[in-house]
Amino acid sequence: MNVSIKMDEGLQQRLEHLAHHHQRPAQSLLRDAIEQYVVREEARESFLAEAATA
Repeated sequence: MNVSIKMDEGLQQRLEHLAHHHQRPAQSLLRDAIEQYVVREEARESFLAEAATA
């Protein structure tokens, strides 16, 4: 899946700085951030579903 993300210049500069610092492409950092978000939200949904049945 290809994704296009619009971000303000300040955030883009911060991302580019981190990518340079970690010697990784910015796309790699974005992919990791999205994966972490999805995992966290899935865990949250699971927790709430379990709480609703308790």
